Amino acid sequence: MHSKIIQISEKPISKRSFVSESQYYDDFVGRIADYVDELREDYRCDCVKSCLGGDAFVVAEDGKSFEVVDKDSYFRPRYDQFMKTLNDLKDATLEDFAGSSLRPHYEFSYKVSLMASSYEDDYDIYVDDNGEKYGLIPLDQFMRYAQNGEKYYVGNVIDYHF
Repeated sequence: MHSKIIQISEKPISKRSFVSESQYYDDFVGRIADYVDELREDYRCDCVKSCLGGDAFVVAEDGKSFEVVDKDSYFRPRYDQFMKTLNDLKDATLEDFAGSSLRPHYEFSYKVSLMASSYEDDYDIYVDDNGEKYGLIPLDQFMRYAQNGEKYYVGNVIDYHF
């Protein structure tokens, strides 16, 4: 499967400051991704619009900036999934947790994984501010730091396969 790394900054990003795929081979590739690949310039705008679509963001027409406008709408489906899964796990036993119950362990393990990924999905969109504040982090984590009304500029977009 594929996802994206979107370079962001609180100020406009010049092309000479764009991140490149080589920056991700030391840590990201091998841990999360199988490989990374820079997107063609003519595809970046559409990619940013599709990655940051929905009610939480307003993306500029040229795809070179976006504004966070509704954090709650971004997190609502994740929160609902988290709470549903938490409810599903409320009757879990020590034996379920330890893998020694008569029920298949994969059922318990799947629910825990689902709950964790609803909080922060390590295999979804990432943002990279190139060390300004956060470095390379999942979009979910970035959105916890972001505030409604904040504007960000987009640099390069990197495709990754996992």
